[in-house]
Amino acid sequence: MLRFRSHGAFVDTWLGLAVSVSFLAAAVWVVLLEPGLQTGAVAVILGGAAAVFAIPAIYSAWGAVVIDRDNDKWVVCYQLRRWKRYVRFAVADTCSTERCVLNSRGFGTREGLHLLVHVAGRADPVRIGGGFHLEEAELRAIEALVAPGVNFR
Repeated sequence: MLRFRSHGAFVDTWLGLAVSVSFLAAAVWVVLLEPGLQTGAVAVILGGAAAVFAIPAIYSAWGAVVIDRDNDKWVVCYQLRRWKRYVRFAVADTCSTERCVLNSRGFGTREGLHLLVHVAGRADPVRIGGGFHLEEAELRAIEALVAPGVNFR
């Protein structure tokens, strides 16, 4: 099992959290300004927008990725405390690295250098390390691990 975490909170983290707090403040202000059903609906929408910005920012600073082997499949687990999302694949076709700038493709979770694992039968590649600000050497180690034909057990 290989587990790695972010190198800490960066500008994208603080920017996402600031935007999130702004949305929450706007939601409270709208409800205090004119309580009612319509303003309540606006407050719920603003709260949802706050979550859309806060969750990726929190993940990119305090989340983790675990790469493990389960029989004949690779298991990539994206973790943020008790919340987990799994991606499973048998064999990586190819691996490549990509560098995304802040907010170019969806908030902070894809910012920086990350590894793209291309898998047959999947439309999108498995992204590893986006938002974590990993070093090139760390990505090369992960790439060597999941390269076609590699079994680390």
